[in-house]
Amino acid sequence: MKRKKIITYITINGLIAALYVVLSLALGSLSFGTNGFLDIRISEILMLFAFISPFYFPGLTIGCLITNLIGSSLIFDFIIGTLQTVLACFILYYLRKWSQIAVVLAAMSCGIIIGLELYFLGFSTIGLWILVSVFVSELITLEIGYFIYKLLMKNKYLQNLLN
Repeated sequence: MKRKKIITYITINGLIAALYVVLSLALGSLSFGTNGFLDIRISEILMLFAFISPFYFPGLTIGCLITNLIGSSLIFDFIIGTLQTVLACFILYYLRKWSQIAVVLAAMSCGIIIGLELYFLGFSTIGLWILVSVFVSELITLEIGYFIYKLLMKNKYLQNLLN
């Protein structure tokens, strides 16, 4: 029985990581900040899994890591971006009882950490406004993810399956 749980754990997290990578890379200009003020990484919608359980943290983290290794032009983004994803997972999970606060804090952590990374590495043409840009972009994506999460949790079958 334990072996089956381990295989399930690896499989589900592998699927989440793969989906994160595919969504990010397939929508490249949206995912990597080349389209203007709002740069929406659609794959961040998958952060809704962080509301459910820490079980899904590895898939989200590995997906972000692989995405940043393959698609980002920033040299340290695979480290900084991945650590920010881990922080956001913890915020979303441990503050899930205060869901809107959790979403705003996770988006804020992204805005500050990734915004400062972009600013100090010279990838921002709008100065420190990049923090606001990243925050708003992430907030939009996390709100969409949260809306999907709330819809999914209304279904008892999915609720039991995901928990």
